[in-house]
Amino acid sequence: SGVDALSFGGTKNGLLGAELVILFNDDLKRDFKFRRKQALQLPSKSRFLAAQLNAYLKGDLYLEIAKHVHTQAKALEEKIKAFSDIQVVYPVESNALFVKMPKPLMKSLRDQFFFYIWDEPNRVARWMISWDWKPEWSDQLVKAIEEAKR
Repeated sequence: SGVDALSFGGTKNGLLGAELVILFNDDLKRDFKFRRKQALQLPSKSRFLAAQLNAYLKGDLYLEIAKHVHTQAKALEEKIKAFSDIQVVYPVESNALFVKMPKPLMKSLRDQFFFYIWDEPNRVARWMISWDWKPEWSDQLVKAIEEAKR
């Protein structure tokens, strides 16, 4: 595959502290349990965390969640296109939208919503679509933009 290790994270996709590391390189496998413990990545009762991964992988729940967040991100991107002074500056390929907007609008939205400023000099914010995103949250954001622009 050309990959030595793969991190399959669940924490940002609805799981509680559950992450999975898949090692393809046999040399890395030898010391991995020791390295994991030394890096404080060996929680007590980890079998309870691992149980989440069984449900997450069974029936492709992880894929269902990924499709949901991507669909919601693309839908929000479409709604944002209605505003000529707001631009999505990178292709929406995951659950992230990088949005350039006027500084006063950014300030107004930050008073109502939590998001990071990705690139302050260029007024680009990072909006993340969470695993449990509801379409009405996009509508609320659009409504807040409309109100702020009045």
